Amino acid sequence: MLQTSFIIQNSSPGEITVLTSGNSQTTAGYSMAPMILDYYLIHYVNSGKGVFWSREQRYELGPGDLFIIFPNQLAAYTADTSNPWQYAWVGFTGSHADSLLQAVGITEDLHVLNIGDHERIPSLLTSIQDHFQPNNDFFDLPTGAYLRLLFFEFKKILEKNRPIAINTHQEGYAAVEKSIRWMITHYNQQVTIEQIADAMGYHRSHLAKLFTKYTGVSPTQYLFKLRMQRAQSLLLGNFAVEQVAASVGYSDALYFSKMFKKWSGFSPSVYRQKMKE
Repeated sequence: MLQTSFIIQNSSPGEITVLTSGNSQTTAGYSMAPMILDYYLIHYVNSGKGVFWSREQRYELGPGDLFIIFPNQLAAYTADTSNPWQYAWVGFTGSHADSLLQAVGITEDLHVLNIGDHERIPSLLTSIQDHFQPNNDFFDLPTGAYLRLLFFEFKKILEKNRPIAINTHQEGYAAVEKSIRWMITHYNQQVTIEQIADAMGYHRSHLAKLFTKYTGVSPTQYLFKLRMQRAQSLLLGNFAVEQVAASVGYSDALYFSKMFKKWSGFSPSVYRQKMKE
């Protein structure tokens, strides 16, 4: 997958601050697993097609479509297997971000737009990318300005157009969404997929089918990914391997080390050393 991007870590957001910007030609079937972000993320599809899931709804998107992921909103998206999409994106945060979006008509209930052949949108996204230079102390001034202009274009478009049609699979997606939220709050415990299914009121095999349908991976694989990603973060600190293992649901540190090496290719101690080099 070809892409360009940066992301600003540990930023101190003002009224509105661009955190990431780029473009990507995805590979066939490329999938972004269900995630919950702590910032806003806009994607604009230039070509190809794919599927976006959010708020228990499924959207089939193509050229000229735009979707926005809100903070603390579970979302996922997948490129088509025969005609994968190419899109540009911008992620941002700030004390005025929500109010600015609402002012132009973008809300959590209206966050997918069919813009069509609108030259101004890709042009503004390109301008944001061109000025997004984290080594420049004042990069947020031009990127913030272009982002506001992007919002203004949204306002003009919304005055003419309505959101695209929705194809929903509410019950199944709701079960998967609840399962993921349950995993996020319980991954540090020694939980099983049977426990997750019981908590959701589903048989394990039925939940597994739904989960794979909407995420592309099994519940077991997703839980493993959550644990390993958290472990990677903890290993950047000064916690003992035993403490990290216990914090992500493993009572046996040796078994955790084996699983972590399977995930990252390195033992926990070697991974920590490489990250600190």
